[in-house]
Amino acid sequence: MNKVVRGRARLSVVSVVVLVLGLFVPQFAQAATMATSASSAPAATPATHSTSKASGSDASCPAASSSAAGSATVGAPQQVRAIGGSASVTVVWCPPASGAGSVVSYTVTSSDGQHVTAAVPNDWAIIDGLNDGTSYTFTVTANTKTTSGPAATSNAVRPAAIAPPKTVEHGTPQQVSSDQYSMFINGKRVFVTAGEFDPWRTPSPSLWLDDLQKMKADGYDAVTVYFDWDYSSPSPGSYNFTGVRDMNTFLNLAQQAGLYVIARPGPYINAETDGGGIPSWVLTSPNGYRSDVQPYLSAAEQWLSEIDPIIAAHQITRGGDVILYQVENEYANQGTAAQQYMADLETQAKRDGINVPFTFNQCCGSQTFTTGLGAVNISGTDNYPLGFNCADTSNFGQPYGYPTFPNMPIYLPEYQGGSFDGWGGTGYDNCYTMTGPDFENVFYKNNVAQGVTMQSNYMGVGGTNWGWLPDPDVYTSYDYGAAIRETGEIGTPADPNDVTGSKFGENKLINDFETSVPSVDKTDAVAAPAADNPDVTTMARANPDDGTQFVYVRQADATSTATVSTHLALNLSQTAGYTYDDPDSALTYTGTWTHAGASSGYTDGDYDSTESWSQTTGDSMSVTFNGTAVQWIGPKNNNGGIADVSLDGQQVATVDTYAAAGKEFQQVLYSTTGLAAGSHTLTISVSGQQNPASTADTVVVDAINVPTAAQQADYYPVVPQSGTITLQ
Repeated sequence: MNKVVRGRARLSVVSVVVLVLGLFVPQFAQAATMATSASSAPAATPATHSTSKASGSDASCPAASSSAAGSATVGAPQQVRAIGGSASVTVVWCPPASGAGSVVSYTVTSSDGQHVTAAVPNDWAIIDGLNDGTSYTFTVTANTKTTSGPAATSNAVRPAAIAPPKTVEHGTPQQVSSDQYSMFINGKRVFVTAGEFDPWRTPSPSLWLDDLQKMKADGYDAVTVYFDWDYSSPSPGSYNFTGVRDMNTFLNLAQQAGLYVIARPGPYINAETDGGGIPSWVLTSPNGYRSDVQPYLSAAEQWLSEIDPIIAAHQITRGGDVILYQVENEYANQGTAAQQYMADLETQAKRDGINVPFTFNQCCGSQTFTTGLGAVNISGTDNYPLGFNCADTSNFGQPYGYPTFPNMPIYLPEYQGGSFDGWGGTGYDNCYTMTGPDFENVFYKNNVAQGVTMQSNYMGVGGTNWGWLPDPDVYTSYDYGAAIRETGEIGTPADPNDVTGSKFGENKLINDFETSVPSVDKTDAVAAPAADNPDVTTMARANPDDGTQFVYVRQADATSTATVSTHLALNLSQTAGYTYDDPDSALTYTGTWTHAGASSGYTDGDYDSTESWSQTTGDSMSVTFNGTAVQWIGPKNNNGGIADVSLDGQQVATVDTYAAAGKEFQQVLYSTTGLAAGSHTLTISVSGQQNPASTADTVVVDAINVPTAAQQADYYPVVPQSGTITLQ
């Protein structure tokens, strides 16, 4: 198999913490059905949450001849059965023995007067809003375009709340919350580093603990879990949480392994599963799905009412391990109906006892659910920077930044931990190589440099697609090229025993850093120390409480395999914040400058998410300050132009703000010290010139900083003083 052949620089330490980088429809089992009388119903029975096949228009229904189906006389539906749920009942039936060919809908009426109409092909209906413990019966009539047939009556049933699991591993209950920096568990900041593990893709519960312990050994402190509705509900009203579907056991094992859990119950999960985890019996219903429409919404809420009690019993607030609960998945719909749908799911979850923070993963649209109806506590962005073409193992690309949301930590609910491979693909060893330790080294550390404190790698553990589980795009293996392979191995494709050179090994280095250095879970972006080699880029963050700095150093072109060396100009007293942000009234702009904020979509990494820019020759910005030093802070970019810098009316520098690999935020574009005490004026002018490789002559002002005497005393213009930082 191919090995990673590109070398990239590794972790090093320079006084402060310096990160040096090289930087379709599932089939279901048939079972016997329960016949009921159209004229009388048996005594009410408690809800049983059946795991058998319900009646319906499939092979379990009585066969009808073509003459009977085409009869002008419509009979009563057959085998009507009621299945109790939590505050709901699912009613299922078979078509009438005569006249079924002309039936267009069925009317279901509860004994308390509720009516639900189910359009063909539906052979089920969910009646919700019922009282647990109350006995109900239901009648079903078949309707043609012009008439209705006789009614058939179901058995009596009492809805009942879903009982919590009997055996739950519990420790001390703890509270969970968050702010703009990170999560808190029991008042302590936590860097959440998670990996996705689908237990139903490792279909032997005896293997679950082994994989979970490997995740813990790899430095993870959390596991992210999809709960697959489709795999647990083969037919209307039927739910199976035994064997490989025993999510209570899985959550207990996660607790034993010492891992927090991020729960993702859908209803839609994608995960390259058939129907995205929505059961086939739901997908065939009219009016669509994943929206505030019936009958889908009642079915989705009933699913949550079944799985949520298991999740709720394991919440950290009850002494369990579940710290977050994701609502829906990669949901891109817009408008009031979409917001109401999210709000309905959240209401159901709260009704079911969920009290940990709600999360959302933005994938394919602009909807983030950060405010308004349906808003969550923490919204994040899925990210697969290398894509899914495992045939191109040389694909690499450039790291980039992420959107930030007010009062929320930066969260990556799904970050690339491998790739799926489709039919005709080149195999999962290539997916492993494409997203190998070099990728982790550069991109995962870039996330730390962006201020990410919550990241879940998809996948953390590879698995297997059994039976009709996968969608048609993928085949039996779902190894995903993950650090923990489908086989459970943690080495490389060439050598399963080579942990040092594996994804598992590199991931452990990063995870251990994230979870063992407490200052990294609360940082602000600060001015990056300048490198004296233009082939090197830097980023920096500082903890506002203890002053610890984290400096990210990598090759400006992340795809480069060259060996380069550099020195840094390092300020050990660098703190978050600058003397003047670009909108400050102390800054005077002349000409046609654009003052951009967060809504522009390109200022996420700027100080306070604002910047001012111009592409007009002669435009200028001036600021008068008192001090003996000054810095111009701004981004470099592939459209960066050349600026003229003047002090007290005299030109002192020409600054090229071009960067080949794209935007590099909060760079020290110009700096000087040793000025005479007193007042000075700094002027930055658009020259109209640009690097031949640049796409424009843009000049950007993010901030102006006037370093204090203490900051100047901790300024080291050449680090290291002996030798160089070398990136390979």
